[in-house]
Amino acid sequence: MAPIKPGADVPRLSSIYFYPTQDCNLRCPHCWVDPPFMPDRKAYELSHSGGRSEMSPATFGMMVGEARPLGLARVKFTGGEPFLRKDLTEFMEVLKSAAVTFDIETNATLVTAADARKMKRCGCFQAAVSLDSSTPAFHDRFRGVKGTFRRTVRGIERLLAAGLNVQIIMSLMSDNEGELEPAIALATRIGVNSFKVNPITPGGRGLGMFSKGKALKPGRLIELMSHAEKVLAARYRMPVSFSLPLSFHDFDSIKSDRFGRCHILNIMGVLGDGSISICGIGKEEPDLVVGRYPEIAVEKAWREGKVFLELREKLPRMLEGVCGKCILKGVCLGYCRANAYTLEKNLMAPYWFCEEAKGEGRVRESRLYGGTRAGS
Repeated sequence: MAPIKPGADVPRLSSIYFYPTQDCNLRCPHCWVDPPFMPDRKAYELSHSGGRSEMSPATFGMMVGEARPLGLARVKFTGGEPFLRKDLTEFMEVLKSAAVTFDIETNATLVTAADARKMKRCGCFQAAVSLDSSTPAFHDRFRGVKGTFRRTVRGIERLLAAGLNVQIIMSLMSDNEGELEPAIALATRIGVNSFKVNPITPGGRGLGMFSKGKALKPGRLIELMSHAEKVLAARYRMPVSFSLPLSFHDFDSIKSDRFGRCHILNIMGVLGDGSISICGIGKEEPDLVVGRYPEIAVEKAWREGKVFLELREKLPRMLEGVCGKCILKGVCLGYCRANAYTLEKNLMAPYWFCEEAKGEGRVRESRLYGGTRAGS
């Protein structure tokens, strides 16, 4: 069968979000994929010694080869903790050979100097590292393992020494909102390239944090975003971005796209066992899995997978609630469809943050169809 070419009915498969393992060496209470705990690489190898259920570098190479004709240009390694796999650098070699760049999301506690150098040689575009506080005691307590702060900072230093572009990602909640400026100051001292804030979300373990009142209200998050991006970024000469839906950013930020957004119509998510969906949501919502590679070919999954077909047919036209009324829905695409599905079992449900912000009166009428244009 001839390769399926992207066209009007099949968007380009620009990115694969790959989850090399479902395991993690930390116990973070906000994690939306709820990974099993695995303290180190030795424990990980032992747990899989009876026969690996996760994808090998060779199978990964086959998958990348099938995705390249569909437009694959970038892979994001995420997890779980990717560096639990001692063969992770073999996956990087696959991408180097295929001329595909990659990013890695990691807690950096397991990154060796050799790992960092290999990442650089293989074309890593960015390493995004989780760090939630300038205070070791808080970070260790939040991440659930003593000594995490020290090992994370050491990992960041190794990544920087290898010449990599490093971003710190802070998970923001009520317990550490006062740490926002100290954490940005720390990022400046360490010498990373940028700082990103991810408010905790109601999915996976994060649902428990919301039920305990640990989540900040939309209005407070909007205030913190404005202060961080306009004041703290200038004060510390550090690029700072907040992960909030487009409607809550000013138009200069939207035009620059510095905060990023989910290009869901051009992304495929692949779990370590080969399960294919829109992202890691396939672990928590198996009904969104369209098949398992290599039992299903990449091109068949991309062209015929039910969840991909539904998104292409309905986004953004059939978005519901406040998201359906937003003038930016053609770009935002409902922000995080995975989280909408987790909460409502409906891919077109409005994003929770936008609905709560509307209830607080924080949605600008100028950003809604039929609303006044003043003060947009």
